[in-house]
Amino acid sequence: MNAQANAQNTPHVTENPIKLRGGNTIPPGCGVTWCNGKATVHTRERPVRVSARAAARALGIEFPTMEDLARWTYDSGCDSILGHWVEPDGIDPEGSPSWLLALDFV
Repeated sequence: MNAQANAQNTPHVTENPIKLRGGNTIPPGCGVTWCNGKATVHTRERPVRVSARAAARALGIEFPTMEDLARWTYDSGCDSILGHWVEPDGIDPEGSPSWLLALDFV
């Protein structure tokens, strides 16, 4: 298995619950994997696809400031949710999208 595929399969563990639209809640302590900019939370029952923003909140990742977003719209790159430098519409080696992509700026 190559390093990129291995990185995409390494779960990050949620610190906060995720409230789903149907009223259910995914508890903290679940693994999150990323693939092509999409987040999957692995619960005891089954894997659940969630938005990148919901996954970031659940992982306790701080959202970028408005100043960061403004600067990134003019830069040739920006941070991904997991902290890698990527193109504004890019996905990092772990599979998480750029913040501009996750927040629908591009």
